[in-house]
Amino acid sequence: MSVSTQAKGRSGNALTAIIVALAALIIVALAALVGGGVFLLHRFNVASRSMMPTLAVGDYVLVSTFAHGHGYSLPFALFGRFLSADPRRGDIVAYRVPQNHSVTYMHRLVGLPGERLQIIDGVLTIDGHAVQREPIADYVGEDPCSFGAEARVKRWRETLPNGVSYETLECESSRTYDTTPSYLVPAGHFFMMADTRRNVVDSRVLAQIGYVPFDGLVGRAEAIVHSKSKAVTWTRL
Repeated sequence: MSVSTQAKGRSGNALTAIIVALAALIIVALAALVGGGVFLLHRFNVASRSMMPTLAVGDYVLVSTFAHGHGYSLPFALFGRFLSADPRRGDIVAYRVPQNHSVTYMHRLVGLPGERLQIIDGVLTIDGHAVQREPIADYVGEDPCSFGAEARVKRWRETLPNGVSYETLECESSRTYDTTPSYLVPAGHFFMMADTRRNVVDSRVLAQIGYVPFDGLVGRAEAIVHSKSKAVTWTRL
């Protein structure tokens, strides 16, 4: 075999190896998307009304586990979290409950490390400054604070200091956690709140959830890919 023939053979083998590697990457990416995400994406089924009107019971939400650095899924969990990125205020985040890592909740991240938060008469304050909110048309539909009944519920447009804006609901049937003590978010932790602001367990309830550590973050909600109860719209997130 001539030198030129050997070179062509090596070149052909290298090209084949590249094609095989690219095909493997494509297969892994498709498996992540279709199967719910072994490495990068997970699909979560919303089972509570706590994030109404943004998320409804029966929504299937795609959560990017790479948004806050790998570490939630195997094999990354074996080595800890890496390529980490700070969560953004206003993100809807899936997280493991600190008191029980087998339970995963999905709420909005509103408080960052070192900040002092308090809810006063339904208004969220951060470091003593009230978060901007304005009343909008009432929500009419399934009552987020009861089971099955239709109700008219006060709805607000809330805008966080970084400009993230979303809707919240304020049930009249319960004023639980409408006014809270002051919370100081520890270093390396975050404060989560539901978009339904009354009668919901979130970081306001220190004994059950409280401050969520960075290592407890699963990922950021990216898209609603299927819904049993509402039309799938990209604008709800």
